[in-house]
Parts: sequence; structure tokens; C-alpha cells
Amino acid sequence: MRRSLPPLLVAALLCGVARAQAPEAPIPGLTEQRLANGADLILVSRPGSGAFRASLFFRQGGVDEPPQLLGATELLSRCLLGPAWPEDLKADPALDALLTQEDGLAEELRVARLQDKEGSPRVDELKAAHDAVLTQLEARFDHDVGEVYAQAGGADSHAVDTRDFLASGVELPASAFTLWCATETARLTRMNLSRLPFARASLVSDLRSGAFPKDPAIAVLLGAALPGHPYGRNLADYAAAVEALRREDLRAYARAACSPSRMAIVLVGDLDPATTLTEVQKTLGALPQTEPPVPPVLPDLNLALGDRRVQIQGEGFRLVEGWRIPSRADESSAALDLIARILGGGPSARLPLRLKSLATDLSVATGRPGARYPNLLVVDATPLPGHSLQEVEDAVESEILRLRQEPVSHDEWNRALAQMDLARLTEESDAATLASALGVAWAQTGSWRGFTQEGSRLRATGPEALQRAAATYLVPSHRTLVEVVPDPSRQLDEQARAFLGVLRALAARKVEDPAQRESLVGEGLRQFQMLPMAERAKTLDLLRQQVKGGAR
Repeated sequence: MRRSLPPLLVAALLCGVARAQAPEAPIPGLTEQRLANGADLILVSRPGSGAFRASLFFRQGGVDEPPQLLGATELLSRCLLGPAWPEDLKADPALDALLTQEDGLAEELRVARLQDKEGSPRVDELKAAHDAVLTQLEARFDHDVGEVYAQAGGADSHAVDTRDFLASGVELPASAFTLWCATETARLTRMNLSRLPFARASLVSDLRSGAFPKDPAIAVLLGAALPGHPYGRNLADYAAAVEALRREDLRAYARAACSPSRMAIVLVGDLDPATTLTEVQKTLGALPQTEPPVPPVLPDLNLALGDRRVQIQGEGFRLVEGWRIPSRADESSAALDLIARILGGGPSARLPLRLKSLATDLSVATGRPGARYPNLLVVDATPLPGHSLQEVEDAVESEILRLRQEPVSHDEWNRALAQMDLARLTEESDAATLASALGVAWAQTGSWRGFTQEGSRLRATGPEALQRAAATYLVPSHRTLVEVVPDPSRQLDEQARAFLGVLRALAARKVEDPAQRESLVGEGLRQFQMLPMAERAKTLDLLRQQVKGGAR
């Protein structure tokens, strides 16, 4: 399902002379339809490939979760969407009864562990009963049948959850289109969540083992730059809340979160438009309309919040710098995306040239951690040996100041536009990538056209739009900077390391602002190290009791 670009076109684009002043081209074969139940159908017909890419996007992500359901989006990606299992597609009263029994025992065990010590007779008894039900559940799954799409010749079946949306996708032979429609309709109708017990245990284990956040420096940056906003929330702080999620609560949330009015059906490949529309209307288009979740009450985020600096411990030295910028739907978004390309889009971009002898692992990106709401443009770099964080920061700030004070040259402007055009054509050439780009644009801007409008917006304004955007948003009042320095805990004794872990767990519960949190932890460790050994032991024991008490 991939087509290659003509070599002459590639060369012309790279030189910045092809289509640089042309209007944005439409996507060949694209049609759209609003179904009766409110779902949006986006179809790109490409006859002859013999296959198609099918994706479902739901405009419901981590940013939309109510406080009592934190982690629900991640769980739905693990046990509702993605690979399709037979147990999710049929009514099975015996399996449903086992799932209900497991859910009740899991809650009893969770409460018992908060009230009693691990290994107490009550905890041991409940754990044995819960393990027995899990064994029975595992036996109910028909491993001989296997995953539905794999049996039909499908590939790359997966689900993804982000702060902005929940989505799933699979690539299938064109002959399996009816099967796909029936399968997705069945599991969205039944919401069995048959593998929830295992998905929940796996997620809680990930949260408590340190797998979340995947990048602590970015997590601290988001929390410090976007305080009080769900974009700045760290799911690792809410392992206990995830463990307390119950199946019926998650099913009720799933019915609302995955309601047709919040769904886009994105299809790219060898599908006839008329036949496809008829089949989709009979299946996914017939899903009953449900009330979507109550929109979250999000805080007004002042982009000019002020310059903030945080220092944290990590594997080594690293500089992560972010500027608060508006949502993808804002008219300045396209200019800021092009600025990111000019700063870091390839070896000849400004920062790679400026930092060549100073830093490595350089990246520049917008849309962190999402783009439905105000987000961050982030510059991330690691100093080379012999160079300091201050040197890297000064070099980055010099290039940012240059963008604010000097217009981008027409050559640089055309080269960046050509790179953007080439990136779009590359995305369009692959069915999976195009389906993803259309779905993400729909989720973040309200329309798939968000994928194609950036270029036309920029061409209508000219290079001066970049200087205006930089002068408005890439300023100190919008900036947050995280300095990562080597973790001193590597030089701490065992008692001090234990204290540091307990103090961080306690601070995560009591202090939402990560900048304040890191400052308090650092000062607490300093004071702890000044105590006599006997007092250190007492202090550590007291903090452990506070952590356990807070968990109740």
C-alpha cells in the first residue's frame, strides 16, 4: 500500500522550489460522511492494493478523565481496543459472572491490604480466592481460536491512548472489510472488557515499578509548565486510583467516551466508496447514540505564566526547555510548527549547526503532550563532555532571540515549506500513516482538514508570520526550563536512598507542582543527612507510616 515519489519531484521539493507558492493540494480519493448516529466517516479510496487500513478515533483522552477515573483511557486501550479476541464479541453469562466475582474480590483484597499487613491471614485468604478466580478466567479464554484479525490475515493491530484521544487500527485484506465492521460493532456494543483484570494488574505494576512516566524529565517539564492542567498530570502519582477502578465504572465510562458523536471511522485503501458507506451505515453507523461524558472543567492556562526553572536528578546532564504555545486549532500553530522545523528539522537546521560542538541527542517538537489545548514547543539536548548546561542554554536562547528579532530569509522559508510538503507527501504515500494523520487532525482540530491546512495558512501570511509568532510565544514569560543533573542518590547509603524514595512518594501526594516538589525533596534530603544515625532511623520510620496512612 506504499507508493514511491518520482525522483525529480523529491529533488525539486528538497531544493525548495516545487509547490512552494502553490495552493494546498487535496487528498485524492477522499470522501467524508456524517452518519445518522453522529459518527464521522473519513474514507480515502485507493483501488488496486487489495488491502485497507481501518482506524477508529475517539475524541476522548487522558485530558478528559474525571478525577475518579484517572487511568481509564490507558486501561481501555489495553482491554477494549486493539487486538480483537472472541471473548469480547459474544454474550457469555458464565464469563461475565466470573468477571463480576473477580472484580468484587479484587476490591476486597485492595481494601484488606490497606487495613492489614501483607501476609496477614485475611489478606492471604482473599489473595488465594482471587488467584483461583483468575485461573478460572484464564481457562475461559479460547486460545485455540486466536485473535480475530490475525486469523483473517490482518497485521499491526494495536490501540493507542494519548492525552488528546483514544484510537485503534489494523491492516486487513480488502475481503475482510465486512468482518472488521461486524467485529468493531460487536465489541463497542458489548463492552465486555474480558481482559480487564489482567490489564489492570499490568498497568498498576507498570506504574509502581517506575515504567511511568516514560521520561521523568518531560513529566517534570509538563507539570511545571502547565500547572493544574491535565496535560501536566503524571499518571504515576495515581497508581492507587487505577487499582481502585472497577469494571462497571469503566464500562459506563467507555460507553460515554466511545459514543458515536465522539468517533471518527478512518479508512484508507482498496474500498469502493458506495459499498463501504452502505456497510458502515448498517454496522457502526447503527450504534445507538449515547450521552458523551460531561466535558471536564479545565483551568484557564495563562501562557505568560512566567519563567520557571527546575533542577532534577537523572542519569546525566540534560537540558529540556519548553515554551507555552496555543492549541493546534489556533492560527499561530502552523507558524510555530514551521519554527520547530527551522530550529531542528534536519542536520542543516539552525540548532544542529549551532550546537554541533556543544550537544547531542537534539530534538525540537511542538504538541507536547497534545495539541487540543495549549501545549509546549520543546527543545531537548544533552551537553557533550566538557560542555555545560549553561553553554547549551545560551546557544538555544541565542537562536530563539534571533527568530524574534530577524525575519526568516526567503530561502530558509521556502526550504522549510518544502520539507513540510515532502513530509506530507510521505505521510500520504502510506495507508497507515495517512489514516493516523487524518485521525489525529480530526481529534485535535475537529476536522481532518487540520492535516492539510497548515501549508495554505502559512503561504497566505508569508515569512513574517514566523517572526510574529516567535515574538509572541517564544519569550521568557512563556518558558519553563528543566536541568537534569546526575542523581546524587548513587552516592547515598542504603538508608538515605530509602528516605529519598519515601519522601518522593509522600511529596507526590501532597504537592502537585513538580517544581515545588523537587525543591522540597532536595531540602528534605539535605536535612536528613545532617541528623544523627538514630534520629535518621526514627524519621524514616515516621515517614513510612505517613505514606501507609495516606494510602488508606
